[in-house]
Amino acid sequence: MKPATTRQEVLDEILLGLADNFEAGNPLDVREFKPSYPEEFEPLRECLAEMIAEGWLTQMYPAKVYRLTPAGYRNFKSRIAFLRAFGKS
Repeated sequence: MKPATTRQEVLDEILLGLADNFEAGNPLDVREFKPSYPEEFEPLRECLAEMIAEGWLTQMYPAKVYRLTPAGYRNFKSRIAFLRAFGKS
């Protein structure tokens, strides 16, 4: 499988896991993301940083674990539904 290198590919890779955790409602249920390939490091970092800056994602310190915010869940709800129905683009 080829590395996810665009923002949309990275987002599609991480979004379902974040949504599942958010829907579970456990505030301690968070996700850690590590690139599968070296080429994914920068796109993943940029995607996560953008989502944090927009208020769609929170990062739990000191660990590098993440959780969708309610605003992030609302923003990505249609994409989440699409991914669940049709898979990654």
